[in-house]
Amino acid sequence: MNTFTETITETRAQLAVVEREHGELRAALDKRIEEAKAEGVDFVKDEAKYQELKEKLGDPLQAKSNELQGLRERLAEFAQIQIAMGEAPDPRSNGPGAETKDQPTDRKAQSVGDVGVKRLVDSPQWRGVKDHIAERASSGYLSLQPVEIFTAEETKALLGDRASWEAKAAGDNVVTGASATSAGAGVINDFLARYVDLVPFAPNRLLDLIPKSTTDSDTIDYLTETAFTNAAAETAEATSGSDGALAEAAQTWARVQDSIQLVGHYIPATTRGLEDFGQLRSLVQRKLIGGLMNRLNLQCYSGNGTSPNISGFTDRSGYQTQALGTDSRSDAVLKAVLAIRTTASVNDNLDPAAMAVVFDPADWVDLRLEKDANGNYTYGPPSGPVGFSIWGMPVVQDMILTAGTGLVGSFDQCELFIRRGVTISSTDSHDDWFISEIIAIKATLRAALAVYKPAAFCGLTGF
Repeated sequence: MNTFTETITETRAQLAVVEREHGELRAALDKRIEEAKAEGVDFVKDEAKYQELKEKLGDPLQAKSNELQGLRERLAEFAQIQIAMGEAPDPRSNGPGAETKDQPTDRKAQSVGDVGVKRLVDSPQWRGVKDHIAERASSGYLSLQPVEIFTAEETKALLGDRASWEAKAAGDNVVTGASATSAGAGVINDFLARYVDLVPFAPNRLLDLIPKSTTDSDTIDYLTETAFTNAAAETAEATSGSDGALAEAAQTWARVQDSIQLVGHYIPATTRGLEDFGQLRSLVQRKLIGGLMNRLNLQCYSGNGTSPNISGFTDRSGYQTQALGTDSRSDAVLKAVLAIRTTASVNDNLDPAAMAVVFDPADWVDLRLEKDANGNYTYGPPSGPVGFSIWGMPVVQDMILTAGTGLVGSFDQCELFIRRGVTISSTDSHDDWFISEIIAIKATLRAALAVYKPAAFCGLTGF
């Protein structure tokens, strides 16, 4: 699956191809018209010639024009989202690069919240609510059917993706389709292919480190490797039927199942308050959606997996821990990396680029302020390069961690699956709210976290 940036790049490449094809059709049409003039053909009078020209060049050119316009509009919307996510300059600024091909300067930049609110208020469901309020209906409940203001794919972008050996007789380690600890573990419903993404350049919470994907089921099934014995060895050429045999490797898997869980909350508002667009924007953008993402972030870290909780990193069997003990904080972090690297199921495909560290902000400040015997900052002076890192790994400061703890992980070994994107719905049918003109506005999403290799994550304690 592609990342949001890759989708933009592919769309631009597609636009270039369509522009070229459009130009070729336009040139061919112009050439044919000139040839017809030389031949004395009058397309106004000759219906057959006109229809021939229309079918051969006119209709294809019109279709290509429509495709071209659609791609340009799509890129313009992508540019708006990039601006909202801080990945592109605001076209209202006067700095270099303020005007781009995909984002004209006469269009007002919108935040992600603005886009969501606009989709909500433009929906038929919300127009019905506004009409109900305007008419001051005296009977009947007011109810806003769910409006998915961000699809699962868009939500993914907004969030906005690695036994000891026992001698056995030959053939004992055959991979079979019947065994639940062998290939049979792969015969499952809605098996999800892995999705690997790079760690974002400047994440600001744990959730930003986790690759995102979507699912169409209420349960995700996937495999984790429980053991692998690497038996590769130099082998002499056979001299008889009893020697020269290659060593036999062994591999076993386990099937893991995680249920999609609902995360959401609501806030009551009076009909009078909802007549103010600014109030609606505040409720949806800053409170409901923001709170939804914060709770999802916490669940991904420490959810206990007991329904309706998501199973987070700390809930997984195989999740490692590294105590501070008598080590320095920096030494403990590197020992956590060592624990991850030396785990048999992780070390063969560990991607250093996917490694990151998460600290409570106060712990990171204490670490950053450490000085040597000469009073120099261990991690360099405040005037040094912008950015936070330790042992070459990016550092994320997230308040969901309690003081004195941390998390080191290889974040290509997990994936957040989104079943339902951010959805807003509303009703006044709760309790006596209809006669009190109070409306409940609800924000929800459904998701689950898959951790392919729990041993690729190590908690830090005693900080």
